[in-house]
Amino acid sequence: MTEYIRVNGDELLEYMHLNFCEGALVEISYNRVFIPARIVLITYEPELVLTLQLQGELLNQCVDVVVSEIIDDIVELNYVYDGKEVVLELYD
Repeated sequence: MTEYIRVNGDELLEYMHLNFCEGALVEISYNRVFIPARIVLITYEPELVLTLQLQGELLNQCVDVVVSEIIDDIVELNYVYDGKEVVLELYD
C-alpha cells in the first residue's frame, strides 16, 4: 500500500532525517529531471547529502545529491523500503 504525504521543504528534510535508510529505493522528480536510484549512503553534516547509485538504463554511476541545493525544485519524491512505499509531494 502506498502512503501519500504532502510536505513543505522543512518537513521533507525532517522526514528524510527520521525515516530514510541506506539501501532504500528513491525516485526524485525535480525541475524536469527524474532520478531513480538506490540510497548508498546518507550523511548529515554539514547538511543532508544522499549518495545514490543511479538505476537508469544508460547511467548507473554513484552521485552525491545535496538536498538543500535542489529542495526548491523537488516536485515529488517516492521512497520504498522494506515493502513500504511513501510518496512525498511538495508544496510551497
